[in-house]
Amino acid sequence: MSQWKVFASLAVMSSSLAACSNNQFLKSMNVNVTTQNQQSYVNLSAEVDLGNAVLDQIQIPIVDPKSQMELGQISFGTGASGKQVISVSMDASTILHADAGLGGTLPNGRTLPGALSVRAGEVLAIPVLDHSRVYIGGDLKTNVIIGVALSIQGLDGVMSNVPFAANIFFSQAFNSNLAGVAGVFGSQLPNQSGIAVFAKFTPSTPLDINLAPVGPLVRSQMKVQSIGPAIQVSSKGVTPRKKGNVVSNENIDSNTQQGLMSYFYGSSKVLSPQ
Repeated sequence: MSQWKVFASLAVMSSSLAACSNNQFLKSMNVNVTTQNQQSYVNLSAEVDLGNAVLDQIQIPIVDPKSQMELGQISFGTGASGKQVISVSMDASTILHADAGLGGTLPNGRTLPGALSVRAGEVLAIPVLDHSRVYIGGDLKTNVIIGVALSIQGLDGVMSNVPFAANIFFSQAFNSNLAGVAGVFGSQLPNQSGIAVFAKFTPSTPLDINLAPVGPLVRSQMKVQSIGPAIQVSSKGVTPRKKGNVVSNENIDSNTQQGLMSYFYGSSKVLSPQ
């Protein structure tokens, strides 16, 4: 069984999930830094198993909410294995524009997964769309944290009966330099349920990151764009060296667990970030 398929019995099986699960929710991950026009970009690509669901094929701009400066984008595709690929590319100077208060929590108000082992104020965030956000943190030299939390239309109904904001996250070690945490967050309040992926990268040698702000400040002309049929993305991430582990299962009762399983593994559906 896959990690998603054990939702219905997580209350009694969370301690032994790694032993009974043959597949990982987080299939592969890659983090790198590239240079474009003398600017450093931090890039995340994560392949996730969403069962019979696929992500809407759109590109979402990352824009500084104060200056409207264009800082990067989020995109979705389908990997060679048929699993969903979430990609984030943002200018490293995003950290100069992001919000530490926003970066300390998920959209449902709960703190970031403990498996990330981050200190207060170490991770910052910028809102995207109406209810989602991207995260960047660390010193960007010896420690890079990058992630995205996507509020998903349709999950509100599944999570509406949880008594409090709820999370279920899985951790995955890929090598000695790269670890990932991914899963579902939710709330009985509208627009606070979705999926999130985080990476923590500790390079063997310090990165040469240019943090000079993008300039001049220009009002973004970017819009959410449809990118048509599923994009085939070659997954360059490394495969896990060990099975993923449930690192939190907070406030998700058996009925909600069953609802999540049915949502992702029931009829085919397109997930729309918001």
